[in-house]
Amino acid sequence: MTIKNPGGCPTLEDAAHLLRVPASAMDEMFGVVLIDPEGELYAVSVDADALSSADSADPRVRGPFADVPIEPLRD
Repeated sequence: MTIKNPGGCPTLEDAAHLLRVPASAMDEMFGVVLIDPEGELYAVSVDADALSSADSADPRVRGPFADVPIEPLRD
């Protein structure tokens, strides 16, 4: 999921609140990652089962996006 957060990096608890999920659904190892400094856009990883089936009404929230495994290329 992505979160637009003017004013700095949100905490995982802030992200959980915006996403309307329990804090336990957030991936602490992933954390909150700045992906666009100019746009003040952050990425978080959240358990998809915890997300509401309805789209979030909050315009700061986008997603969910796929979290595909990444592996090295093989010859």
